[in-house]
Amino acid sequence: MIDQGKQPNPGSPSPPDASTETLKQQGRETVHEVSEAAQHQAEGYFNQQRDYAAEQSHKLTSVLQKWLTSLITSSSPFL
Repeated sequence: MIDQGKQPNPGSPSPPDASTETLKQQGRETVHEVSEAAQHQAEGYFNQQRDYAAEQSHKLTSVLQKWLTSLITSSSPFL
Protein backbone atom coordinates (compact mmCIF):
# COMPACT_ATOMS: atom_id res chain seq x y z
CA MET A 1 0.00 0.00 0.00
CA ILE A 2 1.13 3.45 -0.82
CA ASP A 3 0.72 6.06 1.92
CA GLN A 4 -0.87 9.04 0.25
CA GLY A 5 -1.16 11.19 3.36
CA LYS A 6 -4.05 13.59 3.59
CA GLN A 7 -4.93 14.22 -0.01
CA PRO A 8 -8.32 15.82 -0.63
CA ASN A 9 -10.82 13.94 -2.74
CA PRO A 10 -11.37 15.67 -6.08
CA GLY A 11 -15.15 16.05 -5.46
CA SER A 12 -14.99 17.21 -1.83
CA PRO A 13 -14.76 20.89 -0.89
CA SER A 14 -11.35 22.03 0.19
CA PRO A 15 -10.94 23.27 3.77
CA PRO A 16 -10.88 27.06 4.08
CA ASP A 17 -7.43 28.51 4.26
CA ALA A 18 -6.25 31.20 6.64
CA SER A 19 -6.63 34.04 4.14
CA THR A 20 -10.28 33.14 3.50
CA GLU A 21 -11.01 33.10 7.22
CA THR A 22 -9.18 36.40 7.64
CA LEU A 23 -11.24 37.99 4.89
CA LYS A 24 -14.45 36.65 6.41
CA GLN A 25 -13.49 38.06 9.81
CA GLN A 26 -12.60 41.43 8.29
CA GLY A 27 -15.96 41.41 6.50
CA ARG A 28 -17.82 40.71 9.75
CA GLU A 29 -15.91 43.49 11.52
CA THR A 30 -16.65 45.93 8.70
CA VAL A 31 -20.35 45.07 8.76
CA HIS A 32 -20.37 45.64 12.53
CA GLU A 33 -18.57 49.00 12.22
CA VAL A 34 -20.86 50.22 9.43
CA SER A 35 -23.91 49.09 11.40
CA GLU A 36 -22.76 50.99 14.49
CA ALA A 37 -21.98 54.11 12.47
CA ALA A 38 -25.41 54.01 10.82
CA GLN A 39 -27.09 53.57 14.20
CA HIS A 40 -25.23 56.55 15.68
CA GLN A 41 -26.09 58.68 12.66
CA ALA A 42 -29.77 57.69 12.90
CA GLU A 43 -29.82 58.45 16.62
CA GLY A 44 -28.30 61.88 15.96
CA TYR A 45 -30.87 62.63 13.28
CA PHE A 46 -33.69 61.44 15.54
CA ASN A 47 -32.47 63.66 18.40
CA GLN A 48 -32.22 66.64 16.06
CA GLN A 49 -35.77 66.10 14.78
CA ARG A 50 -37.09 65.59 18.33
CA ASP A 51 -35.51 68.84 19.48
CA TYR A 52 -36.89 70.71 16.46
CA ALA A 53 -40.39 69.34 17.09
CA ALA A 54 -40.19 70.35 20.76
CA GLU A 55 -39.09 73.86 19.77
CA GLN A 56 -41.95 74.21 17.26
CA SER A 57 -44.48 72.91 19.81
CA HIS A 58 -43.23 75.45 22.34
CA LYS A 59 -43.59 78.28 19.81
CA LEU A 60 -47.11 77.17 18.89
CA THR A 61 -48.12 76.96 22.54
CA SER A 62 -46.76 80.44 23.16
CA VAL A 63 -48.67 81.89 20.20
CA LEU A 64 -51.90 80.20 21.27
CA GLN A 65 -51.52 81.47 24.83
CA LYS A 66 -50.97 85.04 23.60
CA TRP A 67 -53.94 84.78 21.24
CA LEU A 68 -56.18 83.44 24.00
CA THR A 69 -55.02 86.16 26.39
CA SER A 70 -55.80 88.82 23.80
CA LEU A 71 -59.26 87.36 23.23
CA ILE A 72 -60.00 87.31 26.95
CA THR A 73 -58.77 90.85 27.59
CA SER A 74 -60.48 92.40 24.57
CA SER A 75 -63.99 91.35 25.65
CA SER A 76 -64.39 89.42 22.47
CA PRO A 77 -67.91 88.18 21.66
CA PHE A 78 -66.35 84.85 20.61
CA LEU A 79 -65.95 83.78 24.26
